[in-house]
Amino acid sequence: MTGVLRGYMAGAIPYRTLLVELPEADVEIARMPDSAEDMLLMDLRLRRSVEEEDRPALMEDVRRLAARHPDDRLAALTLAYAETRFGDTGEARRLLAPYVGEGQEDPLALLRLAQAALAEAEGPDDEPLDEDQRTTLMNEARGYLARAYQADPADFRIYLAIADTRDGQPGYPNDNDIQTMRMAALLAPQVMSVRYRTAQILMTRGHHAEAMMQLGPVANSPHGGDMRDAARTMLEEARAALYAEVAAEDD
Repeated sequence: MTGVLRGYMAGAIPYRTLLVELPEADVEIARMPDSAEDMLLMDLRLRRSVEEEDRPALMEDVRRLAARHPDDRLAALTLAYAETRFGDTGEARRLLAPYVGEGQEDPLALLRLAQAALAEAEGPDDEPLDEDQRTTLMNEARGYLARAYQADPADFRIYLAIADTRDGQPGYPNDNDIQTMRMAALLAPQVMSVRYRTAQILMTRGHHAEAMMQLGPVANSPHGGDMRDAARTMLEEARAALYAEVAAEDD
């Protein structure tokens, strides 16, 4: 059968083979922690949108599972993320403290700590923080993110958090903000929300053709949903703006 297939391809389907010398990669095999079975899927679940009425039960599940694995990094970081999103940021900070001390550059723990500071900077709806408190927390988050970036410059989530510290600030978005989101999209092109957010910021600065490239996969997502619909609307807006620019140049 293999011979028949090769004969068919040689006669009916022209193709070329590129010979590329690839360097031998260093491979390191590490054993997953015992907590992985409980916490990996929970971590993925926490990254998704959670309805408000479902949050207490989710927090109970995370706390119960994390309690099975005391002094375990994955369990602690997963629980800290849940506490930041739906529980107590003070508890999140306590859980993260052993992984971000002097000489410890755990990029994910630093990211989670920055997210806790950002959550605190938002303040409760019924008691907003004053500007000095908010500035202090935002600067704290930026410090953690700078360390996280140095430890792992290839984690797109760090770039998103850096963008979060800038959103709403005077002059936003500037060239650095745009480059931050470009890097996030470059590192995680498969994440539709990153593409959509990158397109949004590109549109604000008139980079319509580039925004269209980011929006294409989102607008054609087979999963549907509100983001796909919004991406299609934005894609039409970008296309219309680009055509208007071309027409103006022709005039």
